[in-house]
Amino acid sequence: TWADGDSSAKPLNLNLIDDNEVEVLETVKFTLSTPTGGASLRNPIQTTLSITDNDVVAPVQRPGILQFTASSLSANESDGTLNITVTRTDGSDGQVSVQYDTADASTATTGSDYTGGGSGTLTWSAGDDSAKSLNIILIDDAQVEATEIILFTLSNASGGATLGSPVNTTISITDNDVPPPVVMPDPGTTPTNPEPVTEPGVLQFAAAGFEADEKDGEFKDITVTRSGGSDGVVSVQYLTTGESTATANSDYTGASGTLKWYHGDTKPKTLPLTILDDKEFEETETLQFILSKPTGGATLGSQTQATLSITDNETETATAGVLQFAASTYFVKEGNRELKHLMVNRIGGKDGAVSVQYLTTGDSTATAGSDYTGASGTLTWADGDSKPKPLAVTLLEDEAIENAETVHFKLFDVTGSAELGRLADAKLIIVDNEGEPLPSLGKGSAIPCQPDDCDITAVFKGGALVNGLDYQSTLSISPSELISIIGEIEVDATHVDQNADILVLIQSRLESSETEQFLMVDNQLRLIEWGLEPATLVAAQEELLLVANQPVAIYQGVLSEEPAELLIYFGYRLENGLIVFNGEQPILVHVERDELPSLGQGTAILCPNDKCGQVNTVFRGGASVADQDYQTTLTLSPNQPISITGEIAVSANHVGSKADLLIVAGLTPLSKDTKEVPPVESFYMVDNQKQAKLWDGDPATLVAAKNDVTLAATQPIAIYQGELGDGNYLIYFGYRLENGTVVFNGEQTINVLVRKE
Repeated sequence: TWADGDSSAKPLNLNLIDDNEVEVLETVKFTLSTPTGGASLRNPIQTTLSITDNDVVAPVQRPGILQFTASSLSANESDGTLNITVTRTDGSDGQVSVQYDTADASTATTGSDYTGGGSGTLTWSAGDDSAKSLNIILIDDAQVEATEIILFTLSNASGGATLGSPVNTTISITDNDVPPPVVMPDPGTTPTNPEPVTEPGVLQFAAAGFEADEKDGEFKDITVTRSGGSDGVVSVQYLTTGESTATANSDYTGASGTLKWYHGDTKPKTLPLTILDDKEFEETETLQFILSKPTGGATLGSQTQATLSITDNETETATAGVLQFAASTYFVKEGNRELKHLMVNRIGGKDGAVSVQYLTTGDSTATAGSDYTGASGTLTWADGDSKPKPLAVTLLEDEAIENAETVHFKLFDVTGSAELGRLADAKLIIVDNEGEPLPSLGKGSAIPCQPDDCDITAVFKGGALVNGLDYQSTLSISPSELISIIGEIEVDATHVDQNADILVLIQSRLESSETEQFLMVDNQLRLIEWGLEPATLVAAQEELLLVANQPVAIYQGVLSEEPAELLIYFGYRLENGLIVFNGEQPILVHVERDELPSLGQGTAILCPNDKCGQVNTVFRGGASVADQDYQTTLTLSPNQPISITGEIAVSANHVGSKADLLIVAGLTPLSKDTKEVPPVESFYMVDNQKQAKLWDGDPATLVAAKNDVTLAATQPIAIYQGELGDGNYLIYFGYRLENGTVVFNGEQTINVLVRKE
């Protein structure tokens, strides 16, 4: 605004936010419009402000992978000193460390069977990738004993290092003592054969009550005892009841699980509980634990329930409070409507006027203006006001069929002495609503099932989609094919507006194995093996605020590289531990392999004493581009994605044997002067990290693509997926038995020629 006679220049005041994100050059365009008082506009009426980033891309660090060199070792009681080694591979940047400990499953006893080991920390300095040793000394006693084991486990890798496999190693110690001779009974006496008495023991809490302070963190005082016997392997489940006043994931973690004792073990077991220190002023809160489902013949004692009282450590003083999102994740379905439940809470105080700004961050995949409006704004509370405030966000409808999209919100610039809380970031996931309605999966089921928790009314819908418009509850796909799976839950009315975790479980039945595998999907859409322990079940989305019709983005990507039958379950876990899921009908996905071309009979080499015997192994395999049929010979351009796979009809006398799977490629670079292919120049082998390494042709240095496999009658092998550089590739694959025999596709290779047109 200019007053009469004022012709001075006027600034546009703009506050730039210095974030920590590495970004490309960004622009803000300003436009002048609607002059008043008889003034007119003259060019330029637009100007563009270019904002240059001041952040530097951090160099990629490779701290390495830490793991035992072997999953098992054997020793004799008289062997003396044993060295158990831990390796650091795939990087040596920075100082890293890992903790080691002996697990409760160990049956050997420190001090009487061995010394050393125990627990401790192994440390590597920057640039150090040498193996580190744990040294134990075996004690050669005079007792006649069964074979005993020491189980070491690795945990808590630091410095950015990750744990590889194996993280557990078992040392089996064989006794070297001879039992006393058998004394024959006196002929004049009548022998008796009394039945052995089995005493698995009684399981119960060590006390009825326990106390903790909010700042205690990892809490190890709650224990369960085994008394009155130690025969056999026994276990018991523990969980919290609905009478608890503390809240999971905000006051504590680790409220349910299974405790296990091995034969002869009477050590008390600790519930793995962590107390979380928040900034809220609270009354003393309680956790009510209960034991159930003892196994192995064990019985429950009189102390099957225990109460943990958690005392608050905040001081009640005047405070402006803490501002944070009500949940870290919100799922919504696409549609033209204003969101009402994307809330920011003011907790722990309400003194004075406060405010906080919010904006969307660059890692959002949804687009402002076409998928939603309301990317930034300010929320304000008056003195004494502690009501939740909604973000002014409106969803926009489109007709495009899309994958789930995300909007990442961030709180910043708090005023009035308030503080940002733990949930200063939140993710909004927008699930597409195009296509036919989702198939019904029936009513939901609830676990663990307390009498007053099982009467729920949740209804599930969901399906899988590949190259089509309609989601199906049962679908057949090819290995390595990309799939999209979504669901929708009509949430039980009593659970709406509660915080919950979204869970996704996949029950996998591989065609090549008779065993089942259970996988869980984490918040990075990674498939992680699950050991059926409730305490280890991770969430696909954490701290979600449930709505009446809850959409769920279940999975996007490759489900299996092998033929398999996959049963997909999803649902939500409330803060009291109750899980509601599609127990009446899962989403069923059949992964069926296309017929692969024949590569002929297998060739056996490196047999003991050069006697290979009869080998009737048959090979199939090929390469494919753009989901076309697999071919034994293929020509393609550089940077064109390729899938190479194989299948082995294993010789009957090798089925069930332990073996390593092998992959070798002969690579010939193309001549610069001609496209004629010269003789093979080098060979590469693929290791168990899917990395290609130069091979010198020495069988002793040939590493495995997959170790310690039990050969099935039909053994699939995923050879390669990705892009290849210029050259001619001859692909060999097969297996190596424990006696050193190698069987491979010697009659015909898979041939791939990569060259520019």
